[in-house]
Amino acid sequence: MVETELSGIVIIVLALGIILCGPALFIQSWRWLRRIVHAGMRSARSKPLQEE
Repeated sequence: MVETELSGIVIIVLALGIILCGPALFIQSWRWLRRIVHAGMRSARSKPLQEE
């Protein structure tokens, strides 16, 4: 349930970002956000492996 609420909030924030910042700036920030998310997912995946 938390994940669905989070994704809804993210969609709202992204929509506001497009409206307020304009598409060009939004596309840049979206790529930057994706890098952070991918880096976070990698570190989250590698932590359990290191603990075992």
